Amino acid sequence: MDKLCIPQSNGVETLRRLGACEEQIKAILPGWGDSFVNMPEKIFFLQKEVLDALQRFFSLSSSVMNSLYSAAETVEKNPDLAAYMWHFYYRIKQLSFSSGASHAGFADFLLPEPLSAVALVACGILRDAIENYRNEGFTQEIIRDTLRVYTDAFEAQVKRGEAPHIALPAINWMRVYLACRLVQLGRFNFKLMETSPFGIVLRNRKSRIKIMLSASEVHYNSRGFVLQQNDPYGSGAWCSKLEEDEKNWYGNVISPAGFALPERRCFSKAEWECILRPGEIMIDMHIPAGGGMTPERALDSFQKAVAFFSRKNPGKFREIFICHSWIFNTQFEEKMPDSNLAKLMRECYLFPHDSSGRDGMFFLFGRDYENLSQAPRDSSQRRAMLEILESGERLRTGGMLLFAEDLPRFGTQCYRNDFKELFI
Repeated sequence: MDKLCIPQSNGVETLRRLGACEEQIKAILPGWGDSFVNMPEKIFFLQKEVLDALQRFFSLSSSVMNSLYSAAETVEKNPDLAAYMWHFYYRIKQLSFSSGASHAGFADFLLPEPLSAVALVACGILRDAIENYRNEGFTQEIIRDTLRVYTDAFEAQVKRGEAPHIALPAINWMRVYLACRLVQLGRFNFKLMETSPFGIVLRNRKSRIKIMLSASEVHYNSRGFVLQQNDPYGSGAWCSKLEEDEKNWYGNVISPAGFALPERRCFSKAEWECILRPGEIMIDMHIPAGGGMTPERALDSFQKAVAFFSRKNPGKFREIFICHSWIFNTQFEEKMPDSNLAKLMRECYLFPHDSSGRDGMFFLFGRDYENLSQAPRDSSQRRAMLEILESGERLRTGGMLLFAEDLPRFGTQCYRNDFKELFI
């Protein structure tokens, strides 16, 4: 009981001493009891030997390590900050049973001083994730490649003269790694997941050409993208409808260029088979930050993913890639037609997806900007995003499909060429 009597046992008072406002306290406090009573005398991710082990595993630079050592020393000297950092770690890792606790995000948490204290929490999660991946039988190379997305970010931040850190809204994503759900194979990350109800995919029984039909009750704007609130192209909006009977499918075709067509079409079941419905388990792709996304590296990554999951989960998934992301916004293809991203988009079957109008802003800039003139323009994608917004357009998200059976045709824009053969 002695531990419960020390000052930081009262989460509200602890957080107030750290400078948290009432809204932040409301976001942070759930689960404080669970985390505090389980807080050890020595917090492992503040200890030099733990940080040194991570340095060896990821080959971290001395610049990054010096920042981490300094932050750890500062946290250990401040009982309030130590309790908060432990709570931060515990909330990421554990399902709390305290009143009101949940696996919510961290965007409203207090940003600590020093900033690298959050990187220390990430180090604790990385240590645990390494152990979890090892227990699941992953190789050291795959574990290192998968998890170094964080340590590579630390190195890049230090090179820019910043303290190593993780943006608060991105912390929640670390739970995916703790659960060993994500694996990096070449350029991309992958995991298995069931499909969302975007519609169905038909394949011609003779030509093998594929066509996507939109799900029912999706509201599209006049350009065939999913309708947004206050959509500038909302005039002329329409709603999709998907039906089938014994002989036919009826629906709105999705162009592989990423937009829906308003005219409903009929496809005979004698000529077309349904090869993908909602609920199928597929290979979900995630694109980690970084350049070098050449067509050659993309194809290599897809091939490695098919081989990997075929060995690990034989017969339990469809050999089809799917991704929903702000990065598959067709506006980027228009703005950057010669980019590696545009080249990848032209090899996939794109489809429209729900979006807010500011999608990708946080990922690309680390924050939102009310005044766009203040946003940095130091990359082609940042410049493209700002040009879209400054033109009065709104940002979109999109999705993509890529069938493993079509990988031998990767580099030929097969879906778009097949589509032209059918409809033009």
